Amino acid sequence: MKVYYNYLPKQFSNTKEIFKDWKKLNKKTFLYKHGHLRPNTYEITSANYREGYNLYFSKNGNNNQIFNNKLKKIRFSPEEKLKINKFLKRSKLNLNFKELMNYIKNSIRMREYSKYIFTKSIDLLFENIKILCKRLNISVKDSSYLKINQITDLYYNLSNHNLSDYFKEEIEKNKYDYELNQNFKLPETISSTQDIYFHYESQNKINFVGNKSVYSEILFLKNKPINIKSVKNKIVCIESADPGYDFIFLANIKGLITKYGGINSHMSVRCSELNIPAAIGVGESKFNQIIKRKKIELNCETKKIEFLQWEF
Repeated sequence: MKVYYNYLPKQFSNTKEIFKDWKKLNKKTFLYKHGHLRPNTYEITSANYREGYNLYFSKNGNNNQIFNNKLKKIRFSPEEKLKINKFLKRSKLNLNFKELMNYIKNSIRMREYSKYIFTKSIDLLFENIKILCKRLNISVKDSSYLKINQITDLYYNLSNHNLSDYFKEEIEKNKYDYELNQNFKLPETISSTQDIYFHYESQNKINFVGNKSVYSEILFLKNKPINIKSVKNKIVCIESADPGYDFIFLANIKGLITKYGGINSHMSVRCSELNIPAAIGVGESKFNQIIKRKKIELNCETKKIEFLQWEF
């Protein structure tokens, strides 16, 4: 089996590219290229880069200090390379060490590029939903309670019902269900019906990125407008993050902590790329403890998160 990995476009988007474009392109051209990105990709109430440009990008908030850092490259010894080559030969993958490393690197790059392109479709979808709801006198916040099939089904069905009344009725029902569901706490993985009624929270294995240690104030980003100036020099805490949050890396953050995510998640890749200390996927209990503090120490070398001061 021969593996081909030459399909990566010459231009693909990552944090460094976004920052370089922000520095060299005018606002209109920059937003034409990257304006579709938004924190919380699937949340229609979250402003994309076009709508929230002044919040996300600021000459006083963004800087390029982090991009001057030299990345620590993973080095393999001759013995390790030999072992890997022997394993590849036994596995009959028709790859050598160098080809395998190129395949891994390009796979990661292509995955990030596909996410970047896919978010354009989401943004276009939201844009048209907003237009429709504006005609029906429905706010953007209320539109977030609509189910997507309640909109797409209109394409296949002709109805004599008043569309505005129908949507508003569905919004009220979905709001009620949403508030009701907030009372239930479910495990990350449901293996039986009993888990709905009783379960133990599993102890997450935290994925630490890098070997740095930082001590700083924390900032919990949760469903609110994000001002880039407030992110600067903080250890940022996010429940889960997607490509739309990449702008936070332009503010020279001290570190990153997420509730969810694994070693191959988007933020793990970004923090590895930019040499930023991070704790990815700390779990619900640990995360809730962290965001109650004012300052913490994130030590990726000892793989510990120290609570040093309460926030009152």
